[in-house]
Amino acid sequence: IEPVVGADGETRYFVKDRHGAVRRILVLDDAGRVMEVQQNSRDDDDDKDNSIKLGLGDFIFYSLLTSKAAQYNFVTFAACALVILAGLGGTL
Repeated sequence: IEPVVGADGETRYFVKDRHGAVRRILVLDDAGRVMEVQQNSRDDDDDKDNSIKLGLGDFIFYSLLTSKAAQYNFVTFAACALVILAGLGGTL
């Protein structure tokens, strides 16, 4: 934690990780409450919100689905894999 006094006389505390990157900025008010300063996000983050986010559960489901289909024969496996890819492509 590194205290820094700003131009307005307010002391801000920069919490850094072990590599020296700033993780949080904390401010102590007159009443003794600690508040975290929220940093503004960049405009590039808006593009990331529109993308598809697949979690671990999705990968587990698709892998179990294709493994069960592969137990029957190759044609079932191929059809299942194509349908999954078409569904993912359709959601884009």
